[in-house]
Amino acid sequence: MPLVIRFDDKHGTEISHVGGKAASLGRLIEMGFRVPAGFSVSTEAHSEFLNSGDLANNIHRIVGELDFDDAADLEART
Repeated sequence: MPLVIRFDDKHGTEISHVGGKAASLGRLIEMGFRVPAGFSVSTEAHSEFLNSGDLANNIHRIVGELDFDDAADLEART
């Protein structure tokens, strides 16, 4: 599977490959709507990126430390 998929590619309508928003754009193209040319980073590429190094673990750690009841702290940290 390619890491970048054009909206008008045969996989451009498959949520499992490009996510929901990009797949919706691909479906609009298939139905004949005018959609600007574009592309999506594939879900595979996104997963590879998150799993490279320790990024996914760092994200989980940071999110686990957030106090979702403290709006000021959330605003300051995001």
